[in-house]
Formats: sequence, structure tokens, C-alpha cells
Amino acid sequence: MPKKNNLQIQTIIIIGFVIIGYMLFNLAISVYNDYQVNLRLERYLEENEKIAADNLNKQEEYAYFNSALFKDKYAKENLNKLQPGEKMIVLPEASENLFSENPIIEEKEAKIERVMLLSNREQWKKYFFGEERI
Repeated sequence: MPKKNNLQIQTIIIIGFVIIGYMLFNLAISVYNDYQVNLRLERYLEENEKIAADNLNKQEEYAYFNSALFKDKYAKENLNKLQPGEKMIVLPEASENLFSENPIIEEKEAKIERVMLLSNREQWKKYFFGEERI
């Protein structure tokens, strides 16, 4: 009898460990799913904040575009409508390179290009012993 009792106790203990393991496994899955839901919730909250900021910017733009100041500016710039007594001054477009016609800058750039074509040793020699400075 003691062997049969021993076998029953061992079986009950093994079944208990299996049930505890199953419960721990389900608990781990539940905690992981909760973690995933919290991450998704945080992403949605961040996205909502971005959308709220964009919405605020769009509202400000809408208010500006509906303002009398913008309408007046648009009428003056695009439709050439002026208030009585106003005069329009047209300024030419700025060129891309304002210094392109400056001969002093062009001469220095040409010197630098000539020096860059020299070898490293010749550049140092010209730097220390050369007659003209770059």
C-alpha cells in the first residue's frame, strides 16, 4: 500500500506542477498582451498629439488666409490693386550668385584652383617660401 500511496502523491504533485506551469504560461501571455496594448496606446497618443498640433497650425493658417491683411497683400501682389495714394515699386529678382562678377573674388578663386593642382610638397614649399601669399 505505501507504494501505491506514494505513486498517487507523486501523480498529484506532477499534475499540480503542470497546472501551475500552465497558469504561469497564461499569466506571461496576459502580461505580454497587456504590454503590447500599452505600446499601441502610447503610439496612438503620440499620433493624436501630432494631429492636434497640425490641426492647430492649419487653424492658424486658415485664420491668416481669411484675414484682411492677407487679402490686401494678395490683391496688391497678384492683382496689382492698390489703395488710393499708394505707389508700387518693383524690385528685380536677386541673382543666384551676387559675387559672380567680382574680379577680385574670381582672381582669388583662380589662385586657389592653381594651388590645388600642385602636389602636397609643392603646396607646402609655396606656402613657406613662395613670393605671393594665397
